[in-house]
Amino acid sequence: MNSRWPWRGAYTRTLPPRCLLDAERHVPNDFEALLEPARLVDVLQRVNVHWDNELIEALSESMVGRYQLYRGYFVWTVAAYQDMLDSYKPAELVVGSEFYEPYLIAAHLAKTKGIKVSWLVDGYLIVDIEKRIGKASLGPAMFDRIYAIACQHERRILKSRLDVQEVVTVAPPILDNHVLKDNAPKTFDAIIMTWIPNDLGMDGRNGSRPNTLVDALRSATDAGFEKLAIKIKHHTEREWLLPILESTGYLDKVTLLEGPFSDHVASTRRIIGGISSAVAEATYHDIPYYIYEPLANGYSAAEIASAVIFAEGGVARTPAELDALLERPEGSVINDRALLFGTECPQLDWSWDQTRELYITWVAQWADRSGIKNALQWRGFPLWWASTLIAKDTAVDYVWYQALHERLCGLADKQLSPMSPLSHGTVYAGILKSLFKELGKWLLLRFLPKRPETGGERVWFHGLEYNLIHARGGFCDRMYEQVPLDDHKHGFTSAFIFRLNIKSADFLHPGLWRKKLTDYASRLQRDVEILDRYLFLADIIQIHASLIGNYFKFSKMAKRLQQQGVRVGHAEFSDILILEMQKSFMSMLPWSLTYAAMFERWLQSSGGDKALVTYGETLAPMRAVYFATKKNSPRHRWVSIQHATIYKNKMGFYHRYSEFNRSGLEDKRSISPMPDYYFVHGSQFADILSGFYPAGNIRITGCLKYDSLYRVYSQGRRLQSVPSDDRILLLAPSVGDEEIILKVLAGLRALPGWRVMLSKHPTVSQEWINELIRRNEIALEIGFDPSKSTVQLMESASLVVCSYSGIALESFFVGVPSVRVLNPEQPPMVEDEPGVDHVTTQQELLRVLSELDQVKAATGLAPEVSRTLKRYFYKFDGLAATRFWTELGQLGDLPRQQGMSG
Repeated sequence: MNSRWPWRGAYTRTLPPRCLLDAERHVPNDFEALLEPARLVDVLQRVNVHWDNELIEALSESMVGRYQLYRGYFVWTVAAYQDMLDSYKPAELVVGSEFYEPYLIAAHLAKTKGIKVSWLVDGYLIVDIEKRIGKASLGPAMFDRIYAIACQHERRILKSRLDVQEVVTVAPPILDNHVLKDNAPKTFDAIIMTWIPNDLGMDGRNGSRPNTLVDALRSATDAGFEKLAIKIKHHTEREWLLPILESTGYLDKVTLLEGPFSDHVASTRRIIGGISSAVAEATYHDIPYYIYEPLANGYSAAEIASAVIFAEGGVARTPAELDALLERPEGSVINDRALLFGTECPQLDWSWDQTRELYITWVAQWADRSGIKNALQWRGFPLWWASTLIAKDTAVDYVWYQALHERLCGLADKQLSPMSPLSHGTVYAGILKSLFKELGKWLLLRFLPKRPETGGERVWFHGLEYNLIHARGGFCDRMYEQVPLDDHKHGFTSAFIFRLNIKSADFLHPGLWRKKLTDYASRLQRDVEILDRYLFLADIIQIHASLIGNYFKFSKMAKRLQQQGVRVGHAEFSDILILEMQKSFMSMLPWSLTYAAMFERWLQSSGGDKALVTYGETLAPMRAVYFATKKNSPRHRWVSIQHATIYKNKMGFYHRYSEFNRSGLEDKRSISPMPDYYFVHGSQFADILSGFYPAGNIRITGCLKYDSLYRVYSQGRRLQSVPSDDRILLLAPSVGDEEIILKVLAGLRALPGWRVMLSKHPTVSQEWINELIRRNEIALEIGFDPSKSTVQLMESASLVVCSYSGIALESFFVGVPSVRVLNPEQPPMVEDEPGVDHVTTQQELLRVLSELDQVKAATGLAPEVSRTLKRYFYKFDGLAATRFWTELGQLGDLPRQQGMSG
């Protein structure tokens, strides 16, 4: 058929009047309602784009006018394809272009008639195209079958799990025009292809073509290429090309080539061009292809990253990058012919890393598309940001994440049943339970004496009561250790502000509870504010009323989500989303919102702009507090320290750039707040963090908690006497990995030469540890010494056994080797730790024990371990606190002692 004028094709007939009348009825007379400015604004907001109102109005007027001008064309096109489909009654309609309007009309008509609609790539597709061909999570899927162009295309389709019933892999049809020639004469040093910008990209514009071409000509000339040619796609390009070549002095220095690229490709030593079919054509002839795609050509970094055939750094985005690229003899493309042109593709394994990256992207984008952030709010704060789905704590709550992974893997041998939602009554009861619990706490706080005044400017160290510990005869927050007490040496005055961890026993013994709290100020040696006492009764009632109202709205939304479906990749996710949001309403949301309310009340009562240090980082439970703080005054400053060893797999700390608000309060989008500055342990987390957090606000200071270790162990390990000949095997679980460690000991009756000790995490109860020992039928005697910290217990240990805990690295500073026990059936938490042993079975642990050489282990760190520790912790020199205060002082506008300067 004639693709531009379907009714003029060689195999079409004069259109029957009935088809024209039917098309006239079905093609709308106007689209004014759909193209009005308010609807265009809504579309732009869904992709986080904001345009001037006058521009949007002009666009609306232009689109309406163009539709009226071309409506007759669409009527004839609809009639032609309607007649063709009725006459031929095909079983399958194969579309050759995914965004050419007449073809889309044909595809839509075929869909309405129950005809299979397939897509055969026009050319050789290189980057992902899910937004063009459709996904159920974004809108109706356009095609039932895709003819994938070689293994590279199949791999990308399977990776993104597009909503198609069938993928058929075929050799690139474009190569039918190519004949491989040995020793073909090389007429040109380089052929430069003209560009077609990607107008579907927000930054793409046709006006970029001349600049892109001139950049390529200059780079080619600077590289010493003398014989240059320009391959144009159509003779009409001469209209803009010839004046540009003349004005830049290249007209007499280049040869213009027309016609099929297959006629010219073998005549050159290299090719410079954009992302097009020429990439495959050149590589088929083993000719290096150099890709130049400036941002104005419309290809985003995400689209370029989706390609699987580009070498690392193989796409130049600036003239300087193109100059450097031209120095690489291999060009931009990985010359794997099976990947590029083959059809027998190996089965792809779906990895935990792929699930992580897919979910992290989804969780940052779906809320904007769905509108849930605007629908569910408390005092302007989107509840989404404090949900368990944002918390992503897959160390403790991994069942839903494991279910998602299994769905993405497509495990046929597993029963991938949907997760059942809770009843609405259960959720409402959970909210009411939280209400009564908070009311009980409020009553208990009435037993506290009137709080002392804490006037004057301070650097406030924010923390949680359960992180307060006894250390070296004193008392401190274990995340900060003695750092707040170094304040005066650096010209600051510190104070503590923390939230209480009220237990059932506190209600039974209010006198003891009161004494403990009133004693905190003297024991911490600095002024102390207890946040809970600022929570008003009205706040508690209003928060829980808001949660009930918001849950009612969510329950209505859940019906629509179940009907329409929610997809992460190709996996159905609506059941997981609904269940996790229900759990959020009963636990994390009440905790987070009461936290924000008490913080806001404290700020209102104390006045002034605050400098606040926290270890809340970007964790979901702290986001409401950040929001309330900035809402009170944008001049408050949050400085977060990295409080634990972090990996990408600890997804509560790993996000996407689009999640966080960098634009201040004038930005009306519901984007999550974050700390103003981030002080991190080492380059390892700084590298991860800079992917979503402003790199200029990151400071590497080392680990504050390790200064005390340095003071004790800088001269080597202090070997203490052990009252037996047995060596000590120390179990050091974190939160959520207790059973992983204990399971590896199941069934063992004895460990000759070893005595087993366990140091539990402060937030984990001894009752739970005992239950795990019973459940796993552990016969070994396990010792406990709650009077000693994990570090103190390590002093006598010969091996430390961890799972997720940072103790696995910390132990090396004490001079004790460690091993991590991992469960391959559960989501991984750690990665990339050269020098640290990872085991998954009891047999592997026993092998480590048998091979352990205590004398050798105590003589010093292996070079591989030393490099790992430096990357994770910068320096083990006892000066992390000094670096902290120095960096804090350089931030400016922070409260200092009178008469002191930075």
